[in-house]
Amino acid sequence: MSIFEAKNYVMSANEIVISGYKPFLIQKGNDEVKNSNEQWGVVVQSFPYKLLPKPKDPPKNDWHDQDGDDEYNSTMHYEAYEIEVDFYARARDNTTLRTNIKAFFDYIKEGEFKIYDTYTGIGRQNVRYADYDPNSYKDKGGRARLIFKIKFKVNDPITQIVLTEN
Repeated sequence: MSIFEAKNYVMSANEIVISGYKPFLIQKGNDEVKNSNEQWGVVVQSFPYKLLPKPKDPPKNDWHDQDGDDEYNSTMHYEAYEIEVDFYARARDNTTLRTNIKAFFDYIKEGEFKIYDTYTGIGRQNVRYADYDPNSYKDKGGRARLIFKIKFKVNDPITQIVLTEN
């Protein structure tokens, strides 16, 4: 099965039931691509991507005896930026939920990686973990859930990650 096909998920200790869920993918180096839902029971609620990056100011000279600036803009460079992704995680119990979130954090806490949101079709490389913001937690009826935000810093705002079939 290719990563383009939708899956039907069944509840187990670390999976969430979402039929036809479009996964959030993460890859470090040449490691296998990780599906956040299958691996940690974590799905994306909102991925506010930037379609176009903000350009850096080009190098320039401001000659006092001439009008305007001499700008060197034959090659433009772009600023890094941060995005806050809203996540939702659910598990059978609090212990499993904590274990899954810790494993997810252990994977993203160091180094750079690639991310790809199959819902938006947006992917970036040279991304790193920047911050965490808890929103809400609930443990009720034999199921635990957590809604949270993770801030990622995108250090390559130009390169678009494209999915390929394996």
